[in-house]
Amino acid sequence: MRKREGRLSMSNRYMREAVQRKYLRDKVATRAIRQRLVTFAETFPANSRKLEEIPYQHLQIEDWLQLRLFLANIDTVILFYNSGLLDDFNLYWKSLGTHANPVKIYRPLLDKLEVRHHKALKYLSSFFRYIGKYDEAQGLIMRYLGTLDSNGTPQDDKRKEMAESYTSLAWIYYKSRDYDHAEEYQLKALDLHEKIGMTASRREQTNILNSLGVVYKAKGDLEKAEETHMRALALQEQVDFQEGVSWSLLNLGVVQRQRKNYKEAEVNFRRSIQIYQASVGTMHVNMSLRYNALARLYMDLEQFREAEEYFTKDLEVRKRILGPKHADLGYPMSGLAELYHKMKSYDLSESYYLQTLEIQQKALGETHPVVGECWFELGMVLEDNGKAAKASEAYTKALAILQQQSGGKVPEEVLAKLKSKLGVSSE
Repeated sequence: MRKREGRLSMSNRYMREAVQRKYLRDKVATRAIRQRLVTFAETFPANSRKLEEIPYQHLQIEDWLQLRLFLANIDTVILFYNSGLLDDFNLYWKSLGTHANPVKIYRPLLDKLEVRHHKALKYLSSFFRYIGKYDEAQGLIMRYLGTLDSNGTPQDDKRKEMAESYTSLAWIYYKSRDYDHAEEYQLKALDLHEKIGMTASRREQTNILNSLGVVYKAKGDLEKAEETHMRALALQEQVDFQEGVSWSLLNLGVVQRQRKNYKEAEVNFRRSIQIYQASVGTMHVNMSLRYNALARLYMDLEQFREAEEYFTKDLEVRKRILGPKHADLGYPMSGLAELYHKMKSYDLSESYYLQTLEIQQKALGETHPVVGECWFELGMVLEDNGKAAKASEAYTKALAILQQQSGGKVPEEVLAKLKSKLGVSSE
């Protein structure tokens, strides 16, 4: 055993297995030991060590009631965020699945929130964004903005908090496809950071400019999007923020590719890869985004060998970092499927779409809009491959899923095209 962060950890596999054989002989014994660990951890002060131990033990023995009760506490929520354990907090709620409804649990607690807990509004807004509850997230961040005056927050701190809140609101509006409000709040956040004027704030300005560029792209104003990403790039080069430079180059290249400025896009994608690789190495999940962007550029140019190379690199990175069953593997897999479709390698394309579907259905559920879109893409491959009956089945599944979506999550042109394929009236 070795000492690690105040704990004794079994670093030797054989010793660990010997202890397990002696003390954890069956499920009953294992459960009893883990419950004793929970009882012991409850004596700890309110710190990260407590957060790392108690919910983990509840999760291991699938004690959903106790895990839910542990999370359903405002002080615990604040402690998770202040300890930098947001990912763990999200993971525990994801593990609870259908065993608990976080909106119903937190709503009554938030209705009687004490003033000293006002930061919980901000933290839970972020959590509700994570689980796709955008209306609740928006309401909480609006409430949080209203607390900043009453709490006597210093002027610069208030501006930072307001800017961060405006950025969150912009993200919510963007995900809801309300691009006008997304633009409005990004501009408000940008104005506040310009008033603060510190180096850290200038870096945040570049992030906002990049996000604003993405909004302009979504609105179809590609010229303004490109100008905004170039502003972000110039500011990042001034403050020598190389990782940020890489992100701006990536965003700029995406817009240039859409504007069919392929040479400039290729140069910027390759620079983005070079800078990011020097900063974090090749085995980082964000490298996969850059490989994917370059692969799609080469697919546009019908340089299929290069496109296949970079989609494959993207897939390898995501598999190594995220594991073989993560939903994000769908991006390079569907990219390869689309590539092979363009190459008229229909059997290969069908195989990759089926693999994509298998992963996405398990990770996201069978009725997720991404799954519906994948059925649509598969249907087109099957149709082109002369498999009309199977294509019709795929289109029918796609339409059944996508028609259930609301709030503009599925573009009308996609639904219209599907209905046309199936001979269904659009009225």
